[in-house]
Amino acid sequence: MKKRKKVITTILKVCTWCIGFGVIFFVCSGILKPKYFFDSASQSPETEMWKAFYEEPENSIDVIFLGSSHIYNGVNPLVFYEETGLTGFDLASSSQDIPTGYFYLKEALEYQTPKYVLLDSYGILNKAFENEAAYKRSLDDMRWSAVKIEAIREWQKHLEGVRLLPRIFTIMDYHSRWDSLSEEDFSDSKFITNRNGYCQVFTADENVVYNAFDAHINEPEIDETTRKYIKSMVDLCENNNIKLCLISVPDTEWTRGNSTAIQKLANELSIPFLDYNTEELFVKIGIQDGKDWMNSGHLNSYGAEKFTAFLAESLYENEVLANQSEKNGSENRWKQKIEKWNSQYQIGKLKETWTLSEYFDQLVEFKAQEYSIFMTVKEDASKFMNEEAVEKFQELGLKALLYDLWDISYYAVITPDEIYEEKGKEPLVYHGSTHDSEFSVFSAGKEYGNRCSVIINDTEYALNQRGLNIVVFDHERQKVIDSVCFDLHEPEWEAFR
Repeated sequence: MKKRKKVITTILKVCTWCIGFGVIFFVCSGILKPKYFFDSASQSPETEMWKAFYEEPENSIDVIFLGSSHIYNGVNPLVFYEETGLTGFDLASSSQDIPTGYFYLKEALEYQTPKYVLLDSYGILNKAFENEAAYKRSLDDMRWSAVKIEAIREWQKHLEGVRLLPRIFTIMDYHSRWDSLSEEDFSDSKFITNRNGYCQVFTADENVVYNAFDAHINEPEIDETTRKYIKSMVDLCENNNIKLCLISVPDTEWTRGNSTAIQKLANELSIPFLDYNTEELFVKIGIQDGKDWMNSGHLNSYGAEKFTAFLAESLYENEVLANQSEKNGSENRWKQKIEKWNSQYQIGKLKETWTLSEYFDQLVEFKAQEYSIFMTVKEDASKFMNEEAVEKFQELGLKALLYDLWDISYYAVITPDEIYEEKGKEPLVYHGSTHDSEFSVFSAGKEYGNRCSVIINDTEYALNQRGLNIVVFDHERQKVIDSVCFDLHEPEWEAFR
């Protein structure tokens, strides 16, 4: 009896140890696994996207947008909702091929009952099961389910390096990341989930110009595996009473041959294909060279807003979308999403504004919201001050005469509640608090150290460059959204970030 009891005790100890080890192993896998969100260096949103998707209430999404970065950069579901009243989600991933899109759709149908699926045709031209890095990135943050296991099994058939166990315990693939961990590996505070998979970017590549699309007419070959999976996607949509439509998101690297190949495939499958890479439609959409592109293959947020609005109208004109007869009960939730998006749009636009006049116009809008604006001068902010700039200052409620700020100390603090402003020859410092944040501003001319400072919650944010240093602080998110300096000692009023 004692021997049996000892054996049972030993077995329980071993089981407890194994369970404990497994839990630790699993938790460490989650920490060491790379996090993909659009504000990170990877510029890929898969972690953020899946988190946002699983937060959506069940059966609340009308339209699923599938595809690669062309979708998550080029189609904004929030703009689409404002144009159509249809709720949407960008279920897109970097370099997404058709098999990935197929499994993304299967996973989506576990939670949602969409009426429409819009598939960007760029992925049809990608060879299936070729990009192992993209495959791992696309699946690592999908919840464990029969769909995910099926996807991994399919990849195992085509890629020798793919194994099931490292996808469960990702520490086996990412154990070497331990010395490069950062805050984002322990917190999801940087993830933005109200944009429904869309990734905003306001930078514009001025070198991108319109391509007439007639230089390359050769049709690319669509591999058999891709054909098999697109047929499976068509069947999946038909079985779930979903209307599937192929689209081509504007892309200056698109070719006539691409359009011909996709149109032939669409005809074979008896599904619509709307090609937006034509000279006529570029004009109608209003896409501008040097302004609406983040690079040659992707729209920025300005271009995406234009294209998404046009896409919505075009889908009705081509009878892909039916007139909305019922609401799905998401109106209040989407109203909140759009309010947040409008704020994020403002912030993104501010961070990419490089002229003082436009910057101050935006600051006037920020002043009326939950933001504080800190200004402090280093060395000179007056040599090329003019009436226009003075008027901008006055619109913010500032009253000091700014024509004599050569080697003069000056600061201004604009909070949602009050405005503090002072100038003088000696060093100036002001300490205060607003909305649970402590701050300190400092300005000193050449004779007293020639420097400036804006400290918020014990962190320095001023660039301390010659000219007018500005810091904008978001109280709701408790973070600085921009720090910039305009050099008013030079006629160009050059901006630094």
